[in-house]
Amino acid sequence: MADESGSLSDHELSSIEARINATTPGPWYFHLLDDDWAMNLVAISTIPDEEHVGDRANFDPGTVIAATLVQHPRYVCGADERWDENARFIAAARTDVPRLIAEVRRLRRLVRDESA
Repeated sequence: MADESGSLSDHELSSIEARINATTPGPWYFHLLDDDWAMNLVAISTIPDEEHVGDRANFDPGTVIAATLVQHPRYVCGADERWDENARFIAAARTDVPRLIAEVRRLRRLVRDESA
């Protein structure tokens, strides 16, 4: 639990790190695959695939770790329609969060060493 200042405890940092370590190794990449079979398929995968962007037929489904599929006509609509932005955020989180944890720990060591 965060202390009164809002700082994360070491236990919370370790819990966040454990959740990250339990996921598929990164980095993760965002893909928009749109064809007659998968209209507006937003996928997060483990490989960059610039060659087949938008081409579901040549995309390796074994690399997909998460996906949303919004067919036409839409039967699932988000409040703000930020499908792509949300998928990019999710993909980036796999590398951003470990870097943020490392930075918090580095700064804590620095403060601790300066205080000693």
